Amino acid sequence: MKLNFSIFSLLRLFVIIMILFILLAPFLWILLASFRPNMELVRNQSLIPNSLTIENYVSLFSKSGYWQWIINSLIVAIYTVLISIPLIVAGAYSVYRTYFWGRNALSLFLLSVYIFPTALLVVPIFRIFNDLKLVDSHLGCALMNTAFAVPFGIWLLQAFLKSLPPELEEAAAVDGIGRMRTLIQIIIPQVAPGIIAIAMFAFIVSWTEYLFAMTLLLSNDLHTLPIGLTGIVFGQYRVNWGFAAAGAVGSAIPVFLLFLIVGRWFIRGISAGAIK
Repeated sequence: MKLNFSIFSLLRLFVIIMILFILLAPFLWILLASFRPNMELVRNQSLIPNSLTIENYVSLFSKSGYWQWIINSLIVAIYTVLISIPLIVAGAYSVYRTYFWGRNALSLFLLSVYIFPTALLVVPIFRIFNDLKLVDSHLGCALMNTAFAVPFGIWLLQAFLKSLPPELEEAAAVDGIGRMRTLIQIIIPQVAPGIIAIAMFAFIVSWTEYLFAMTLLLSNDLHTLPIGLTGIVFGQYRVNWGFAAAGAVGSAIPVFLLFLIVGRWFIRGISAGAIK
């Protein structure tokens, strides 16, 4: 019995190591590739480099518009979070904590916005935003990101709201507290970990979005990080893979730092939502 248990434990450990290797190998390759000359990457795609250089990062930080793209991406991401979180909280509370006709149908309809391929929406979105004078504007790009972040955020927050006992609102009503005050003073503190997780999700959605940013941000000085990196990585006759890898690492650094700051609450929020 002990032998079988040991064999099973070793097999499970082997499977876990293999899964981790499969998941982490691409990231490790990109990290090492960012320190390799481009010609070596073209000739040798192995994981182990023959030589290392920081030229890719020197070019990224000093010879490109990396810092301006970072600022632009932060502006759009902060706009997205600030706009989407109040909409998500109010929408989730309205759908899952109040009762009205068609509530169940509306909750099922929320995620239907993800059915349509985003490429089909480019032309109509551009025309609508152009009429609203939101083209070539960080705010317009943030509103587009908000439109995609809100439905999933509402759906994610419902797990937290459904877990709260209705006695909370009943007690607040007995004390004469209105719905808005109940939401702000009672409900939001209870679901704060979920809100933090959703805020980080909205931030990442905005940070990595390319298609609509490319469509709506026409001026070079308004370009976000994905647009800027795409423009300088792909040359006329060749692709600078080392620079592309450095750009990928550089774009991940702010998200990594953000996760270090709020990662504890993010994991707590996701875990609590799954358990509830």
